[in-house]
Amino acid sequence: MDKKYPGAEMAQRLEDISLIDPEQYVSYVCKGVALGLRGKLKEGLAELEQAILLDTKDCDAYFWKGMLCAYRYLGQNPVELEAVEKALEVGLPPILLTPLYWLKVDLPDFLRIAQRGC
Repeated sequence: MDKKYPGAEMAQRLEDISLIDPEQYVSYVCKGVALGLRGKLKEGLAELEQAILLDTKDCDAYFWKGMLCAYRYLGQNPVELEAVEKALEVGLPPILLTPLYWLKVDLPDFLRIAQRGC
């Protein structure tokens, strides 16, 4: 994913991937991101929490939890930044923070804070 916000096609692709082996960590992450892209933030967060329960050491679910929380709480809750920081702590390469640019229009302050943390 890049700096442009993905559309429904990406959400569908992620949903298709999540169906391959629905009980696996990656499936929960894909489904959570897909739900988030479709504006179903609460449901997406539930899927990401399930992924975190399956693997507390993988960074993807933490990062996407931060992204969905940023949109859900509109930057008014520290949980989104904490989740992104946790993703970096458990090994997310900073280059993979590119989707934070999606927040540039909606939450510019969150983007500036997150970038400072890198």
